[in-house]
Amino acid sequence: MRTRTFLVVLLYFISGLPASAQLSMGLETGMTRNHLYTSLNNRSNTAYEAVNGWLIGVPVTYQFNSWLGIQADPLLMQKNYRLRRTGYYDGVYHQNNNYYLKLPVMAQLCLQYHRLQLFLHAGGYVAWWMAGRIKGVQPAILNNADPLPADEEPDNILQMQQAYAYHERYTFDARKDRRIELGGLAGLGAGWQLPSGYHLFVEVRYCSAWNQHQKPYMIRQPAAYNETLMIMTGCRFYIAKRKRNENAD
Repeated sequence: MRTRTFLVVLLYFISGLPASAQLSMGLETGMTRNHLYTSLNNRSNTAYEAVNGWLIGVPVTYQFNSWLGIQADPLLMQKNYRLRRTGYYDGVYHQNNNYYLKLPVMAQLCLQYHRLQLFLHAGGYVAWWMAGRIKGVQPAILNNADPLPADEEPDNILQMQQAYAYHERYTFDARKDRRIELGGLAGLGAGWQLPSGYHLFVEVRYCSAWNQHQKPYMIRQPAAYNETLMIMTGCRFYIAKRKRNENAD
């Protein structure tokens, strides 16, 4: 509801601007690679890993002139990460697949050469953590693994205890889960204008959260922030065009 209200206000505002301008919208899709940036100094044999995900969005762009514009593209996307154990615990891991509704708003600087367009994005975003799933492998403490030969020593915990695999829906905990995320972003992309009026584009965008992924719910809790690389491609089409000389006829 908040996203819809924001877009209505944005479109109403830009429709009243008298300058030469173009309004376009379209569809984009791509991949994400999210990393949970945090400290693990208090946990040995443990590492956080970046995990790939997906995104789909609707870019809405208002171009004030040939070099300056503003863009908002509501997104449904994943921000995934994995906690992996190493050494004696190799093979044990826990992965979070998190689903976000995200609204970036950014300024767009463009460089046009015939049908080729290069553009730079800079701005901020608000995102809502709407759902999640967890999966992984843990040692089943109460279930011993098959015994090894008498002349072999175990070098991995999964040789001592059976592996327990799980894949289930994540249950939110209001005490620790921070479901609203604010952050900044920067992007670089290129586009090509087709004779039919459609505009194909590809973009690489980096997003960094300003607030922590979790609320401070325990003593000496290390800070944790989402950092996301997005690679997307899509198509836009113009839905309104106005020129400075349109009243001269």
